[in-house]
Amino acid sequence: MLSSSGVAEYAPMPMQQAHPQTVAGAAALAQSRTNSSVLSRSLPVFATHKQLLGFSHSSGSARSSSTGSEGSSEGAGTNRLSLQDALNKIVDVAVEKVEADDIAGAVEVLQDGINTFEPVFPHSAEVGELHNQAALLLLFTDRAEDAAGHAAASLAITQRHFGDSSVLTGHRLLRLGACRFSQMHTAEAAGMLAQALDLLATDPSRFEAGFYLDLIALSHTVDGHSVKDLEEALLRNVAGLKESFGRDSMIMQLVMSQHARLMHAALDREFAVGEAILKQHIRLLEELDPLGEELGVACYKLSAYLYAHDMLPEAGSAVRRASDIMRHHYSDEGSDMVVLCKHRLGMICAAVGDHKSALQLLQVSHQHYSNQQAGGMLAVEAEIGLNLARFRAIPAGDADRAQQQQALLTTLRRQLDALSDAIGAGHMLVTGATRYFTQLTLLMA
Repeated sequence: MLSSSGVAEYAPMPMQQAHPQTVAGAAALAQSRTNSSVLSRSLPVFATHKQLLGFSHSSGSARSSSTGSEGSSEGAGTNRLSLQDALNKIVDVAVEKVEADDIAGAVEVLQDGINTFEPVFPHSAEVGELHNQAALLLLFTDRAEDAAGHAAASLAITQRHFGDSSVLTGHRLLRLGACRFSQMHTAEAAGMLAQALDLLATDPSRFEAGFYLDLIALSHTVDGHSVKDLEEALLRNVAGLKESFGRDSMIMQLVMSQHARLMHAALDREFAVGEAILKQHIRLLEELDPLGEELGVACYKLSAYLYAHDMLPEAGSAVRRASDIMRHHYSDEGSDMVVLCKHRLGMICAAVGDHKSALQLLQVSHQHYSNQQAGGMLAVEAEIGLNLARFRAIPAGDADRAQQQQALLTTLRRQLDALSDAIGAGHMLVTGATRYFTQLTLLMA
């Protein structure tokens, strides 16, 4: 599973687990059906998949005196009730799709509802809520451009009904600001998010707005010190989001994915900044769950980057921590993530000259990946590590030591070329292995 995009392919993200808040979310959904003031008071920000409903079906009566032809007559009130019932059913179907991990299907359901009702009720707050739900799901699936269109429509409708200073408008500004940030329009996003933060000053969603503002600042950092300066604020906002919405909520996953996006961009651009953001990402994951599988994945990634940059003692510490976390989740020593940690530790041992440990660990990973069609290049890397270890393991007194070492260097060169051809000469693991190969050639010289 190698690619030219970095080390993420070496550490697949864990499968999403069912959200523990599902029952509570269902209760919240049922409650919103009977709460007559949800829209006029505030909008939940859907801490769980089940909370994919933010409008109240009685909101039309709250606006009947000010919505003109939409709600000023008895007939309009009847139409409003029918609209609300229909839209409630649409959202119910969308919720079921999300719970079944069919987010694309949920978006399609919401879009069908918008296409059906928006021409008839073009400025209805309920249709605005459908736009809002679609924006959230599209943003969650990295479709920021599409999400922004829905978020902008939702904001315009909400401002029409509730003005520029309502809490609900603050939620809409937050969602559109998040979309603009994801689109990398940071200046526009900053203005919207700052305004949202003011409107949400007493609302739990202030933590989300604050987190995005911190991310904007993070996107402009130029060194590790400026990254570190933002850590306290980020941790404070993550703690608030965790308490308000839960560590496994869609909102939490969304903001953490945006932090990870900045991390990977920085690692591709400038290692010192990327390393600092990766370590910060680990600190945020620690706040969410000190034994979480995603934390283990992040620690593994850190070890791989440090290995590639010849920071071997720290790389060893990071992969050992990753291994401890993975063993908390997987009791089988042959599980993919446990073997992956053994593999990286073996490569580190080979690089530092601990050939005995390297041979023991890499023989395990080589056998594991040789038996997997998708693990072919990891098997090649294991072969490289084994030959690095064998080079150092040749006793100094062997008469043909130089010939054995030269033969290993020739094999290593061929294996490095194969790895380079497969994943690119600039791939961090190619440059790392090449670094340690070069060190051996210098020993020969």
